[in-house]
Amino acid sequence: MIRIQRLQTRRGIAAVEMAVLAPVLLVLLMGVWEVGKVIQVGNLMADAAREAGRMTASGGYFASNNHVSPSGGTITLNAPSANADFEVQKKVLVRLQAAGVDTTGGTVTVSNLGAAGNAKAWAATYAASGSGSGSGYDPAVAADQLDQIVVTVTLPYQNVAMSPLHWFIGAGTTLTATATWASMRDIPLTISTTIPSKPLQATDPLP
Repeated sequence: MIRIQRLQTRRGIAAVEMAVLAPVLLVLLMGVWEVGKVIQVGNLMADAAREAGRMTASGGYFASNNHVSPSGGTITLNAPSANADFEVQKKVLVRLQAAGVDTTGGTVTVSNLGAAGNAKAWAATYAASGSGSGSGYDPAVAADQLDQIVVTVTLPYQNVAMSPLHWFIGAGTTLTATATWASMRDIPLTISTTIPSKPLQATDPLP
């Protein structure tokens, strides 16, 4: 009889211990889940920013709605560019959406900081809502070779929250990924097509 009472008492203690520890274990589990999701989305954002940096550095896609060349005239790009506005930023958002990331409230900014001795302040931002703005010439296609190009992708933290833990995080908190590249646009090369007026003579020094 005494042994049975002890077993019953022990069962009651185990139930109480489980009731006390279960919420703690649940919070820890949700925390691990939340951190894992944030890391996953952060990696996707970093990959998208790097790819956007590569595209921007090539000068083959527009990163703003300004298609005017600093030297005058309108810039026209070859395929696969569609000569549309904010091509780089839109491709970043599409890449994230294809990976299952909610881009609501997200923004993509492409900035051209220039190079040593030739600072620039060109920047263009495109929001997932469809609005875009910018200053200066297009930071991608109007860049000079070796200009510093910075791509910044931001998403509201609320978009990736997977548990009630986000209730304790400010509504304005964002996830940010940045990639920096050097513009690899070709330096224009001008070759004279004028034929020399004086032919080379036998007494002339060799060129």
